[in-house]
Amino acid sequence: MTRPRRDRMIRRASTEDSDKINSTKPIGEAQTMFKLKLLVGFAGLMTALVVLAAPAMAEFESTTGKSQGAIKTFPTTTTFESVESGPAVTCKSTNGEGTKVAEGGWQIQVKSTTAQGKFFTQAATLKGPHEQLKITKWGVCTGPTGIAAAVECNLQVESNGTNSSGTGSVYPPGCVVKIGTGANTCTITVQPDGNKELQGTTLENITGGVSIKASTKGVTSTIQESMTLCKTLGVKGGQKAGKYSLASALETEGQKLV
Repeated sequence: MTRPRRDRMIRRASTEDSDKINSTKPIGEAQTMFKLKLLVGFAGLMTALVVLAAPAMAEFESTTGKSQGAIKTFPTTTTFESVESGPAVTCKSTNGEGTKVAEGGWQIQVKSTTAQGKFFTQAATLKGPHEQLKITKWGVCTGPTGIAAAVECNLQVESNGTNSSGTGSVYPPGCVVKIGTGANTCTITVQPDGNKELQGTTLENITGGVSIKASTKGVTSTIQESMTLCKTLGVKGGQKAGKYSLASALETEGQKLV
């Protein structure tokens, strides 16, 4: 008489254990799903934070309705070295009477390039990420030993949106530094190739324009090695060996950074 009762108790215990096991299964799955949702949500949050933290690329915008304008103020002194710490060419923006003799202008450009002969150029625009600095005369320039020199240069600057820092490039057709006069000269040529997005440029908004400062290393240049004056002065070219620096800011007018 007692055995059936014992069998019923065993069956009841087995059923209860089974119910406990089955009842924990949904809880485990729910916990897993909850963890997955947390991970997905965390990943989405981190992605959003990264996007928000990424610096916006500043652009140049004309305030005159024209894509180009004048360079208002040149650096008091600009120094060029085809090899860092080597013989230098120094240019002053004013003459002995204090009159500004440096000449040049700016042009806002689009990012896309167009083939033009052997170079790739960028079209003018009223608002764009790049700015060309076309300097036809850097001022009164002298080379090593005080010999007369002349500098013409096409540069391009771009803001990277981080603490006003930017990059500088040599823009087609490039830069030419000529030391000496007549047939007795030493010419330093700085081409766009090998001189793109060089670090060391600072861009800031000022009243009515943009301030541009630069101390740039790693400039690539070539010289006429056969020219006697180059050898006499010890001027050399080199890959990523040169430097140029502005003693004060170059200032434009008629534009702003946005």
